[in-house]
Amino acid sequence: MNRRPASPEPADSTPFRLHIESDPYAVGEALSALADSLCRSGASAALIQSVEIVVAEVLNNIMEHAYRNLPGHPIDIELSRNADGWRLRFTDRGRPMPGEILPEGRHQDLDVCRAHLPEGGFGWMMIRELAGSLHYRREGGRNLLELVLPSAESPCRCRTPGIRFEDGG
Repeated sequence: MNRRPASPEPADSTPFRLHIESDPYAVGEALSALADSLCRSGASAALIQSVEIVVAEVLNNIMEHAYRNLPGHPIDIELSRNADGWRLRFTDRGRPMPGEILPEGRHQDLDVCRAHLPEGGFGWMMIRELAGSLHYRREGGRNLLELVLPSAESPCRCRTPGIRFEDGG
């Protein structure tokens, strides 16, 4: 994983940038680097958990679907703070989203027998639940995904009852 020169403190609006290769081990390194940066900036535990969930889901989707699990392809991640919360931007050169639109990420019916439980489909639902805004576009052979996670000072946008974080977020 290569860290590009940037401030490790996203709170000052200077983006924290990471460049990784499509590799499962790089996901863990990226999560640690982002969590460290957020921790140093004074972010809440709830925000750090949300960032970790979203980043893990997005990176796994990029590797599995855009790059078809082939290692060694570039992924850029940028984290910065803005008036609405924490902006995350992901850029890759993999295959575009089907129809060049984001998946809906619908809630799954879990009240079924074990044989009919869905195998996947939860990632986009979680991303949509945690993000205040979510935008995708294909530009110049690149996938650009940008989302904003509301900060602790922003109103909670979680639409899933019963989810609580240890710090009360």
